[in-house]
Amino acid sequence: MADYSIALIPGDTVGPELIRQAVKIFHALSACSEHFFHLEILTACGPGIEAFGCPLPSASLKKALRCQAVLLGNIGSRRYQSLPPSKRPEQALLQLRGAFRVCANLRPLKIYPGLACLSPLKESYLTNGMDLVVVRDLQGGMFSPAHPTTIKNEGKSAGDLEYYSEYMVRFTAKIAFHLARHRNKRVASLDKSNVLASSLLWRKTITEYARSFPDISLTHQYIDNASMEVIRNPGAFDVIVTSNVFGDILSDELTQLTGAPCLFGSAELAADKRGLYTPNQLHHSCEEIAGKNIVHPLGILDAIRLLLMYSCSRPDLSALLSHVAASVIKDRLTTPELPIPGFADISTDEMGDEIANRLLRSSQNEHP
Repeated sequence: MADYSIALIPGDTVGPELIRQAVKIFHALSACSEHFFHLEILTACGPGIEAFGCPLPSASLKKALRCQAVLLGNIGSRRYQSLPPSKRPEQALLQLRGAFRVCANLRPLKIYPGLACLSPLKESYLTNGMDLVVVRDLQGGMFSPAHPTTIKNEGKSAGDLEYYSEYMVRFTAKIAFHLARHRNKRVASLDKSNVLASSLLWRKTITEYARSFPDISLTHQYIDNASMEVIRNPGAFDVIVTSNVFGDILSDELTQLTGAPCLFGSAELAADKRGLYTPNQLHHSCEEIAGKNIVHPLGILDAIRLLLMYSCSRPDLSALLSHVAASVIKDRLTTPELPIPGFADISTDEMGDEIANRLLRSSQNEHP
């Protein structure tokens, strides 16, 4: 029997409701497999500020570092926005990123069958559907110099350095190409090599790395053109690999193209396979629906799916969660956060119970 230690950080607003469903999912996974998940609920973000005056108390950080993964519910409450940046709940995530040394971000995005009506795109643009993953570097890109702001004759000035090394690019490329090998074997690398020296290095390094994957089709595109093409024909893309800033902007754009951002998760991976996992709606305040038992939990389920795949190396359990998510949508179940024509609205807790029960039934019937 294999055991896994998972740190759970509820965060604020809808975070505690989502983590409550996550606990149900992990308990169901333990019951239907030969694995046991040790769940460590940590005080951090808003609750850390309230209890200890800091977003990530040292005791919580120590416990997190003993775990294979961290699952974070949500941050973004407006009540903390008047605090200095170093004291806000978001600082907990930044500190965890540094402590875990995460290097790359994965954002899987798709339009489920029957949900194309939610997308803001015309039906003609979705002829080929949409099912892609954005692999975004987290090590390089723009960062603030020691003295980013100065005063000159023309007034204040500021600058950020877009920096990349071959090592950084190769690490991100490795994730993208291995992922593509298990999908449709297509990688699109996005850069701005016509004007940026860092993008020239990016393109050269990606091209060289691709030689080790002759079975993978590699294309290069400029980020501005790709941003238009992915709207015109999202089905033409499979795995997208790009730099920190470009990926940050593009992944949010693509999430909105699905029309259902609350259905997806995000993974931030370290070289040692540990990671930070969140639902896609992280940073959205969601205060208007917090505490009403209506937030949609499929985003936290998708984050757990990624956690199982990358930090626990359990593709079988990850596939089981994919199966359950698809079955919930196929059976036309949703929550009031995501109203869908023809779907039945149930509460967050009811959806969490339904997911847990389906995990148990699917494991018994289809995944012995």
